[in-house]
Amino acid sequence: VRDGERLRVKGKGAPGRGGGPPGDLFFHVQIAPHPVFQRKDSDIVVTLPLWPWEAVLGTDIPVPTLSGTVRLKIPAGSQSQQRMRLKGKGLPKRTGGHGDQFVILDIVTPEAPSSEEQQLYEQLAKFDHPDPRSTLLREAANE
Repeated sequence: VRDGERLRVKGKGAPGRGGGPPGDLFFHVQIAPHPVFQRKDSDIVVTLPLWPWEAVLGTDIPVPTLSGTVRLKIPAGSQSQQRMRLKGKGLPKRTGGHGDQFVILDIVTPEAPSSEEQQLYEQLAKFDHPDPRSTLLREAANE
């Protein structure tokens, strides 16, 4: 059953006029949003928060699925909004099999880092990395 789908139950509606047979009963399906899982046809999407060091170093982390928790290996160097696929962990398809679950990585930063954490971030900032905004600024100037 899909959101917005209309289902018909033949012969279960109101009685017909003049003693005629009952009509059909129609249902309009509206699926309430879930706080964790989003549906895209037969696929499921979950946003997974990660600490910056988990994305940089890689980790093995529990991820909720419709059938329980599985462990997902996050590779070192993962990026925010990167999609990872859990094959067959989605909803059943009408044609057989199951859709997939997509895990969207969301790198979050500490809201109130300790002074020690702050110092570590300041040390990291001293490393010479390419500016991640350079392409964005260059392309904006060319348009």
